[in-house]
Amino acid sequence: MILVTGATGFVGSHIFGTLRRRHEGFRALARDREKYRSLFGAHGRPVHADLHDLRKGDFNEDRVTAIVHCAAEVWPVEGGDARRFDSNIEGTRRLFDAVDHKHLEQVVLLSSFAVCGALSGTIDERTPRKPQTPYAESKAAQEELCEDFAARTGLPVAILRLPSVYGARQRPETVLPRFVEEARAGRPLILTGPPLRLQNFLYVADVVEAVDRCLDVGANGIFALGAARETTLRELADTIVKVTGSRAGVGVSKRDVASAPSAVPFHIDSARARERLGWEPQFSLEQGLREMLAAQ
Repeated sequence: MILVTGATGFVGSHIFGTLRRRHEGFRALARDREKYRSLFGAHGRPVHADLHDLRKGDFNEDRVTAIVHCAAEVWPVEGGDARRFDSNIEGTRRLFDAVDHKHLEQVVLLSSFAVCGALSGTIDERTPRKPQTPYAESKAAQEELCEDFAARTGLPVAILRLPSVYGARQRPETVLPRFVEEARAGRPLILTGPPLRLQNFLYVADVVEAVDRCLDVGANGIFALGAARETTLRELADTIVKVTGSRAGVGVSKRDVASAPSAVPFHIDSARARERLGWEPQFSLEQGLREMLAAQ
């Protein structure tokens, strides 16, 4: 049986929703009972709890063969950074204690390039951890816990470092869905940062596919996942205007742009994922946006 944590979160819900149709025996760990029902009905034998509630041996009777660990406190939370560290770091310890290891064959952790700090140059699995925010520190600690767990147990643990993931059910306050909302409403998209600032936008279905490949091959180690190319803020806005058919256009906040730092070029190299997992991104930004709009 495959246990998916964070099954009602943005990325976790896509992983759980897609892979439960490809594999037999899925169980979800989800905090929001009503959201789970609205997404999945009665499927997947959900456990309505979060990482704070887990106790040693909670899943001993489930014969868990794989863990896909998506749960994490990303956004500001009540309780601040203390709550974030307890959930992301101590919660990961509790998760490993809650599962009977004798049946376990694979762990997949969804991580973030935030653990690497400011991105520049070529970014891959060898890029060192240099976290610069409390969230990034907690994710870096998660990675270290997973590496320690792999060393102690000899089990394969895949760590997927993700860039800016987008798709249906993404939080509306982030830049991409906010631009989509503005374009659909016929309002101009106002750039409030350097128009040439680069980001790597990876469509959520490509993340799901990478997780599935990890489960298939028993992947181990860090994998850098990224779209085929990076996108400037201006390109993102122009592409959203195109796919939505908006006539409002794109504007620039000159005050914000003038005070913003200069763009730093970088590129995510996913060669290891191609070689070890047979994975590469299938969706361009335009294709992913069209899929996203069709699903909403």
